[in-house]
Amino acid sequence: MYRLRMQSSLVLGAALLAGCSDRKTPTAPSAPPLAATAAVDHSYTWTVKCSGDGPSDAVWVWAAAGAALASGRGTCYPSSSPISGSGVRPGAADSLRACIWQFNNARATCQSWTFDAASAFKAQLKSTSTYYFFGSKLTATATLNIAELIGSPTGDVQVTASTTGAQIDPDGYAVAIDGGAGQPLAVNGTVTFSQLSVGDHSVALSGLAANCTVSGPNPVTVTVPSGATVQTAFQITCAQVLGVIAFERWSNPGAMEIYVMNAGESGATRLTNDWNDFFNGLPAWSPDGAKIAFVSDRDGYNDNYEIYVMNADGSSVTRLTNSPGYDLVPAWSPDGKRIAFESSRDGNHEIYVMNADGSNAVNLSQNAASDGGPAWSPDGTRIAFATDRDGNSEIYIMKADGSGVTRLTRDQAGEGHPAWSPDGAKIAFERDDGSIYVMNADGSGVTRLTRSRGSDTSPAWSPDGTKIAFVTANYEIYVMNPDGSGQTSITNGGFDAYPAWRPR
Repeated sequence: MYRLRMQSSLVLGAALLAGCSDRKTPTAPSAPPLAATAAVDHSYTWTVKCSGDGPSDAVWVWAAAGAALASGRGTCYPSSSPISGSGVRPGAADSLRACIWQFNNARATCQSWTFDAASAFKAQLKSTSTYYFFGSKLTATATLNIAELIGSPTGDVQVTASTTGAQIDPDGYAVAIDGGAGQPLAVNGTVTFSQLSVGDHSVALSGLAANCTVSGPNPVTVTVPSGATVQTAFQITCAQVLGVIAFERWSNPGAMEIYVMNAGESGATRLTNDWNDFFNGLPAWSPDGAKIAFVSDRDGYNDNYEIYVMNADGSSVTRLTNSPGYDLVPAWSPDGKRIAFESSRDGNHEIYVMNADGSNAVNLSQNAASDGGPAWSPDGTRIAFATDRDGNSEIYIMKADGSGVTRLTRDQAGEGHPAWSPDGAKIAFERDDGSIYVMNADGSGVTRLTRSRGSDTSPAWSPDGTKIAFVTANYEIYVMNPDGSGQTSITNGGFDAYPAWRPR
């Protein structure tokens, strides 16, 4: 019964304003009109303060010549008193009528005000009711205050974004008022919305990257003051996203398969599915992240290794090479048009390059020594590789056409598996002492990164250059900072190797 009466109170308030009889409702004396100002719409604020044993419902209606123009309502519970809000009084209004109902009381306290259409004023209505509810005497009191704002009917909202953390989206965000069109907002910037009506408005921030979150509510409600600016700020924190890594895992007795996972998250997705003791490994992402080249003996059952390519979801597997020797370690050119690889098709291991569809394979290294593990420089002009042409295995580079061969490392221990940093400034590599090293692209500044008791191998740079993935002696994949700090396991319990980051 009470809920029905509360829902219909606005209609009843309008009916009272229109002149319906309220002989049982005491009415306070009308307030005198105030001095006239310009006959324009005026913003106002309202508050309802209540106490006692139950809620109070306040309803008010602005009217002109007895016709309702605008209305407002506030339901106050003693536990949350006072409540407040804002609205706009039409400039054409010449009267205001307000009523307050208390819980389970059919009587209302009402008051009417008349004024010049251009007037600005304050109004107050008080109500106290005593009633009985299931034999208990209850009392409720409430006070409604309506205060018209003097001055401009509009104000401004200034919105600021403050972003901290890693991998911040340079495109920034969008901010909108009351669900309207969004305006661009820089990650650490400010935007101002002008000439908004005085009163409450909703401010919403959107366009956040998946690794970014807002600290605090979003949207937020702000109250626009008359002729002034209200400020609100969003604090955004962005967490580092390590990215997606493809890798090889010994998943079934006798079978090596390719998996992908979000680095730093549990769970991995299997892409290849050969249950007949086949090898599927050495994954390499295409520059656009749409395909993965890999090595498999699926068509030869341990007799031969060939290079295949598949979509990033594991579908559409296509064989690229078909030679009597081993074809290994595919590496895409930065433009995605060619694939460098290691092959023994000519009797010893050489560096070859072929078109991305497997056609036109060309021997680049053409040396009697063993050459392998090619890695294309980010600018596509050079290929790093490992070779024993001068004794033990060392890191060399050559131009993309095979010319200009230059030795980079000179150490009694063997080195291999070169990996370029995304900016082309450094090369990470593994050494026979069981550690990962990094050097400048010209071979200078060799720095040791890992010092484990086992053997760390297969370094791979993240696309943004902030991490290096590698494989430990217990065949788990770790990531570390480029200076060797922050070494953290991202796989656990498998037989995992040869990580390859998906390009962004």
